[in-house]
Amino acid sequence: MIIKALIQLSVLCFLFFHCVGQNYAYTRWSDAIKNKETVKRIRMVLKEMDSLPDIFDKFPNLEEATFSSNHLTSLPPSLFRCEKLRVLNLSKNKLTVLPEEIGQLRNLEVLDLSRNSLSFLPDSLQTLANLHVLNLNENQLSLLPVYLEKLEELRIASNKIIIIPNEITRLKWLNTLSASNNNLRVIPDSLGKLSNLTYLYLAKNKIPALPVSLGACTKLLELDVVNSGIPAKNYCSS
Repeated sequence: MIIKALIQLSVLCFLFFHCVGQNYAYTRWSDAIKNKETVKRIRMVLKEMDSLPDIFDKFPNLEEATFSSNHLTSLPPSLFRCEKLRVLNLSKNKLTVLPEEIGQLRNLEVLDLSRNSLSFLPDSLQTLANLHVLNLNENQLSLLPVYLEKLEELRIASNKIIIIPNEITRLKWLNTLSASNNNLRVIPDSLGKLSNLTYLYLAKNKIPALPVSLGACTKLLELDVVNSGIPAKNYCSS
C-alpha cells in the first residue's frame, strides 16, 4: 500500500510540475537563459527597460513575449525570428515605428501595441494570417487595418481614424470593433455584412448616422454611440 501510494504521489507531482512548467513565465533574463530550451513565456512588465537584448534566438520554443509598461523605442531583430511566437504584448511603451520584420511572425495570434506612438503600420502586417486579436488603442494612426481576414477583435480607439472603409467586410470573423474617440465621419453601408459582430464601440466621433444594414447584425449585444455625433432620432437611419 505504501509503495502504491508513493507511486501515485510521484505521478501527481510530475503532473503538477509539468503543468506549472508549461505555464511558467520568466521575469528575469538570467533565469530564462539558464532554461533557454524550455522557455515558452517571458513577461517583463514595469522594468523601466528602454531596449531589449538581441538574444531571442536562444529561445526556440518561445510562445509569449510580454514587455508592457516599459520605455521601449525599438525592437531587436532576433525577436522577429521566434517562429513559435503566438502572443506579443508591447503595450505602454514609446514605439514610433513597427519594423517590417513583424511579418515574419507567421504564427502570431495576439498583438498588443496599444499606448505607443505609432502613426503608420508596415505593409508586412498583412502577412500575419493567423492574427485573431489586434489592439492598437491610443496611437496616432489614421488608417484602419482591414486586411487581416482572421481577426476576431480589432481595437483602435483613441487614434486619428476618419473613415471605416468598405473593405472592413473582409473581416468575416470580427466580433469586436472598438473605434471610439477618433475622428470618424464615415461608416459604410456594408457594415451589416459583419455577421459575427457582437460588440461595436463608436463613442466620441463625428458620425452623422448609422447604416440601416447594421440591423442585419443579429449577434450584436453592445453598441456604444455616446457622443458619437449621431442625433438620437437617427440611431437607426441611413
